[in-house]
Amino acid sequence: MQRNSTRSIFTFASVVSAFLLFSAFSALRSALSFGLNLEGESLLRTSNAVSIVESLPEHYEQELAAFDNVAAVSGFTWFGGVYKDPSEFFLSLAVDPADFAAMTPGVYIDTADLAEWTEVRSGAIVGRALAERYGWRRGDRISLTTQAHRHRNGSRVWSFVLVGIYRARDKAYSETKFLLRQDYLSATTIGPPMVSWFTARLRDPEMAADTARSIDARFVNSPTPTITQPEGVAVASFVRQFADFGAILNSVAGTIFGITALLGFSAVAESVRERAREFVVFRALGFRPFHVFALVATEALLLIGGGGLLGLCIGAVVVGALEQNVIELLPGLSFRGTELAVGICVAVTLGLLAGVYGWLGVNRSHVYDRQG
Repeated sequence: MQRNSTRSIFTFASVVSAFLLFSAFSALRSALSFGLNLEGESLLRTSNAVSIVESLPEHYEQELAAFDNVAAVSGFTWFGGVYKDPSEFFLSLAVDPADFAAMTPGVYIDTADLAEWTEVRSGAIVGRALAERYGWRRGDRISLTTQAHRHRNGSRVWSFVLVGIYRARDKAYSETKFLLRQDYLSATTIGPPMVSWFTARLRDPEMAADTARSIDARFVNSPTPTITQPEGVAVASFVRQFADFGAILNSVAGTIFGITALLGFSAVAESVRERAREFVVFRALGFRPFHVFALVATEALLLIGGGGLLGLCIGAVVVGALEQNVIELLPGLSFRGTELAVGICVAVTLGLLAGVYGWLGVNRSHVYDRQG
């Protein structure tokens, strides 16, 4: 490989890039398939059957709460607030303070903050990370601009009082939400009270599939029919409205590995051809064919297998860094151990195959029949 270091460096970099992309695609595929099993889900999301961007009437909450297997229901409304810079996205939602605290045990809200939130209609709670990003403190007045809702005074600028800061108990919940009160939004916005989706906590998670079918059957003939799914499925369904990204990612990953194999095999074969005379010397010194194969295979493993392992490690670090920042948009984004194992197997297999291909090139050069 040192005979042509430029070729080796570019081949190694290509392999690293290919497996880095494989890591990213695997993490994205995990996010898109997150929560696809309906059985055993304790939380169901009910949204408009037409599209996730369409809303539901606020009175659906009482009808959902009447189902036997539903222990609690909470409405969530997309607010779409922007603070100064539109490029700095964070999720802003209108919720019921008491219901939100009960429905999200992974989020900790101080009792005093929750009590004040229930008293101040224009109050808001934000995540610790979001508060640190903008330097917000309790008592600050924060103005958000939204195109999704118009205030009754005709303005699209809404003013809130920061009454508390929540913390996440585990990494399944982010600390970048901006939470306002649903009743405040309903009372001050133009138009009838609407909710983006409802989340229901079930008494018996094993009955999730039956409960989901019953809910949708209840509203099938209404002006706004529903679709009820686990939380992760709802996010995946929204993405699949645009394309079947799972199939696309699999196709792209296969193409990348195919191109990587061609580049790696070509580099190893060219290196073998350039050293045909050296292999003749090895044979004359008494080296057996197995020794030559071990040499070629080791170089191929270092070039392709080593590049693949480095790409997988970089990918795991990058996905881990992004996981918490995009958890609201892509829950389940992670580079799982099974995907890492598959990547390692592919990297080692491609390295060994490249070594075999290079060794066959040695055979085709007939160096074993030469003694000097």
